[in-house]
Amino acid sequence: MKTHFFRSSALAIALLCTACSGLTSDPLADAKTAFAKNDFASARLHLMNALQDDSANAEANMLFARTAIELGDYAGAEASLNKLSSQNAYAVQAQALKARIYLLSQKYKEALAMAQKPAGEFSAQLSWVKISALLALGRVDEAKAALDDGLAAHATDPDLMALNGNYHIAQGNLVEAEAIAQRMLKIASAGFPAHIFAGQVATLKGEPAEARNHFTKAVAIRPQNITGLTLLGLNYAEGGDIAKARKIFEQTQALAPNNPMNLARLAQLEYDEGNLDKAFQLVQSGKGTVEILPAGMKLSGMIDARRGNHRQAIDKLQRYLSDHSDEPETVAMLAKSLEATGASAEAQRLLAANPLAAQHAKGNAATIAQPTAELKSADAALRSKDYAKASAIYARLIAAGHDRNVVILNNAAVAQMELGKLDQAIKLGRQALAVAPTDPIVLDTLGWALVQSGDRASGMAMISAAYKAMPGNAEIAAHHREAKAL
Repeated sequence: MKTHFFRSSALAIALLCTACSGLTSDPLADAKTAFAKNDFASARLHLMNALQDDSANAEANMLFARTAIELGDYAGAEASLNKLSSQNAYAVQAQALKARIYLLSQKYKEALAMAQKPAGEFSAQLSWVKISALLALGRVDEAKAALDDGLAAHATDPDLMALNGNYHIAQGNLVEAEAIAQRMLKIASAGFPAHIFAGQVATLKGEPAEARNHFTKAVAIRPQNITGLTLLGLNYAEGGDIAKARKIFEQTQALAPNNPMNLARLAQLEYDEGNLDKAFQLVQSGKGTVEILPAGMKLSGMIDARRGNHRQAIDKLQRYLSDHSDEPETVAMLAKSLEATGASAEAQRLLAANPLAAQHAKGNAATIAQPTAELKSADAALRSKDYAKASAIYARLIAAGHDRNVVILNNAAVAQMELGKLDQAIKLGRQALAVAPTDPIVLDTLGWALVQSGDRASGMAMISAAYKAMPGNAEIAAHHREAKAL
């Protein structure tokens, strides 16, 4: 990773820029040309030259902020916006971009405060921020009202259309979300956001190849946009192509070395692959910025626990679980660290309140151990709808002693259900339920199998319980809606 490239001296950057072909004596003009071509890395270099000559240049600072957002450098973008006077021509746009930065940095309350009353030239951008922040804060009714207002004023705005699609996904209406994606794809100006949203819909539909096609097209339009690259990388990772995923995440890290989300994703990839030391080094290289993110705090705590740094792990995992109290794997790891530091009573109290976490904490190979390579192969087959292959792998894993691994049992039930073997799906579903009696995913799988077998009453009861526990899950919501309609 050549992150040192972006820490070069101003002189070195200036020399690099003058070596580029097609440059003028006006770095701001060169930056505009590069930005128009979606070459954000070059635009940033030109802008650094322009700002070296005139650090207060309002136009250069605004373009730098827009460029930095594309590259995922939210701190750099905010720093440039802070240089702009509240009285200059860019004041309103600066407010809209600051609100967007706060949202993308997961500072939802700050974002909402800045976007509370969308109006003027950038009202569509502010509406997008307001709606997204409200959804993130769980204020769904207010978000829907704001979405209706936003679409009334900006019916074909790509960002608002995608938000509308995401709202329908949250309601379990994947059909309408797909229809919105298709409408977006027909709008020429919506190319990048249209392919991003269409890829997300395809992912939810269990069509990874179609999703990859859309994410690849999005990256072709904006090769250096962090969002497009990240989604493409996640697609490869979920499909088991870790080498390609790692290459893409390293590319995003090179483009935005100061973005803690990039570091967290790359560290998570290494953690999932069992490269604990590498994951630890990546988190440490963020100098505390990774832990600011909820997912980063969890990851750092899990790494500390596995490295034997239990007091640090306890501090981080307790802070994370204060807002995510129902994550069994994380609760189990916290309990392990508590036991290691002599707090056995507290560990047992946690496990008693979370039976699935207790199952994780037992730690025997048959229950907990994840046979990484085979399990990933089976999961990839399931996502690509090769149900026969997935079913065969899950059957081998269960026969090999993983007959109390809830992930394997549940996914095996899904594969059998898709093959039309409902009796076997129900049998596996009941085994998974015995291990995790309150898990909403397990309840939904078994419930849907029962509904399809004709036992609507029992199935509906389970699906309703799953929906109550996890109303934002698109698949559970869809099953709940369809089962009620029967």
